[in-house]
Amino acid sequence: MKVKYAVIYTYNRTGNLLSDGSASVTIRAYLRGKNKFFNTGIYIEPHQWNGSNAAWIKRHPNQYVFNQQIRDTISKMEAFEYDLINRKETVDLERLAEYDNDKIDISFTEFIEDQLEVTRQTFSNSCFTDQRQTFDKLKLFKPMVYFNQLNFKLINGFDTFLFKLGTMSVNTIAKHHKNLKKFVNLAIKEDLLDVNKNPYKKFKVKRQPTERLYLNEDELGEVEKISFEDDKKHLEVVRDFFLFMCYTGLRYSDASKVIGNDFIKNSAGLTLYFTSTKTGKPMRINLKKLFAGKPEILINKYLDKYDDVYFDDPDNPMPIFFRLSNQYVNRELKTIVRKCNIRENVKKQISCHVGRHTFGTALAGKVKLPVLQEMMQHSRVKETEIYVHMNPKRIDEELDKIDW
Repeated sequence: MKVKYAVIYTYNRTGNLLSDGSASVTIRAYLRGKNKFFNTGIYIEPHQWNGSNAAWIKRHPNQYVFNQQIRDTISKMEAFEYDLINRKETVDLERLAEYDNDKIDISFTEFIEDQLEVTRQTFSNSCFTDQRQTFDKLKLFKPMVYFNQLNFKLINGFDTFLFKLGTMSVNTIAKHHKNLKKFVNLAIKEDLLDVNKNPYKKFKVKRQPTERLYLNEDELGEVEKISFEDDKKHLEVVRDFFLFMCYTGLRYSDASKVIGNDFIKNSAGLTLYFTSTKTGKPMRINLKKLFAGKPEILINKYLDKYDDVYFDDPDNPMPIFFRLSNQYVNRELKTIVRKCNIRENVKKQISCHVGRHTFGTALAGKVKLPVLQEMMQHSRVKETEIYVHMNPKRIDEELDKIDW
């Protein structure tokens, strides 16, 4: 059903005038037995009201301008209505109130595309790729999604679609929901979606508990003592890069960007200053105070030759670890630890993030929870508590206290 429009003089409907003897001119929209009145912002006296179609106002200095303004407003409302119909969206009088809102022109799909461009320019490549994969899956499920279609039914349908593909684990699907939920929350912040219409309020994401892989103290020692033959010498920097993440807890996105100027050396030792790519928070790490100074020794090995090797372009200095890609490091790590005395499941799945897990697990038994949370830049303490539960020494120490 199409909305029917009429121009109404408020005085004729209510019999009331303002103190200056004028009343407003409104546009009445009628649909399915209901009316909604829209104020045009035009106020005239009763003798200036004509009421005839397209010439509603007479004997007013601005009568031609006002009449054209009313026609333009009705045209905008009709265009908005037809736009909703073409998008196969529901037309109702409450929605019609958005006729003058530029934000209606963008769909949820287009909104995500805009946000992905921001991610690509601001965050790491891995973050962009991760979110892009979720967007590609959403488009495969439904090529175009409008904001009024964001409901439980759509999210549940997307979830079912991902499971039916049969190529992803429960937790991988949960990751796609996490990414999509982020875009939903961003849309709410920008007033493109009502917070009460958040589809994830009713939808519960399925997850399975997983084992977080890490190196224990002995296994870390195995990696530290690996020696490389001349034909494998190029793998030493991969091993050192991994150890640096084990010693500092840095994510790949941060560790891969560290340059010589990020370090300051004084009487307190070598200190790393950086801003996290993921959180945007500044961080300070004294390398001398971690793992008996091992990270300081490791970095000094590279800083000693930094000026000679890295400053080929002063405006874009080479990172300490030569811009090693995440995929390359993860692949070569499996080769490096193949003969080490390390648990088989860790050997098969070792990656950059195992370094971060190693750091968190090792320090969970040595520092207080709030300190560990700050060092790992976790926004929620629950994330940090996982490492406390993973630390086997903490459990052994508590058991030793029991008088059996």
